[in-house]
Amino acid sequence: MNDELVTIAEFEKAFEAELIKNTLEDNDIKTVVVGQNLTIVPVPMPTIAAIEVKVFEKDAERAKVLLKEHKKQCQEAADEQAKGECDCDTDNDCDCQGDA
Repeated sequence: MNDELVTIAEFEKAFEAELIKNTLEDNDIKTVVVGQNLTIVPVPMPTIAAIEVKVFEKDAERAKVLLKEHKKQCQEAADEQAKGECDCDTDNDCDCQGDA
């Protein structure tokens, strides 16, 4: 059973899924992003399918904890930016906008 991939999160934007993938892989959790190529179209249109972040079942609980920590950090960064307290250059240093 530990060899099965399970979905731990879904996103509308590929970059959000990639941020989570990078966080998980930095913590030695093999991660697959499914559906990201569905969002590359020449005209603006709503996403047809969610972009899924998948991990092996054996890593799912630890991945969910890391995902929750990542979301909390993103929200804190967004709150700091909203208050004008963020010292970072939003184009380079802040990876998230609080909605990941």
